Amino acid sequence: MCDLNEIFLDTGDLSPAPSIVSPASMPDGGMRVRRAACRDLLALFAIHRALFLPHIARLWGWDERWQRANFLEQVATASTWVVESDSGIAGYLQFEEQARRIYLRNIALVPAYQRRGVGTRLVEALKTKASARRIPLTLSVFRTNLAARRFYERQGFTATHEARTHIDMRWVRPGASDQCPGSGTDRSIR
Repeated sequence: MCDLNEIFLDTGDLSPAPSIVSPASMPDGGMRVRRAACRDLLALFAIHRALFLPHIARLWGWDERWQRANFLEQVATASTWVVESDSGIAGYLQFEEQARRIYLRNIALVPAYQRRGVGTRLVEALKTKASARRIPLTLSVFRTNLAARRFYERQGFTATHEARTHIDMRWVRPGASDQCPGSGTDRSIR
């Protein structure tokens, strides 16, 4: 996406790609979703830090250098989208389209844009993609993030595995069997 110097210097640019969610489908007509560019990464990491530091510090400890490197790797390996309003960046979405699932890596919205339907619209867009491909939408949520877990449960996700630090969850389109198309094997998140 960006070369290392661009990332650390917050320079460079990428042309925006078409949105996965049209502005008209977002609550508040001023909300837009566009592919992340190099110039966005410092702001996105600041949002990441503000939202996830309390959970990560509690679960295994926050290491700033490691978190920055891990965030850059996630940006490089996942489809990363900026959620913005007329007043600026409101958050980001990261997901991976894999052969047998779509993995929702992160939805991170600043508090002013939480509980306003924005996250729901983002999840609905990914559910539509997963339904069209007849595959599950999966994610992991920190055990300490009860609000996020409840949000995903309201979106129809169910827990599939509980670990010490996180809970794996999966959504399968209503009426779909719990089998991968043509495989005869259970859909599993791992």
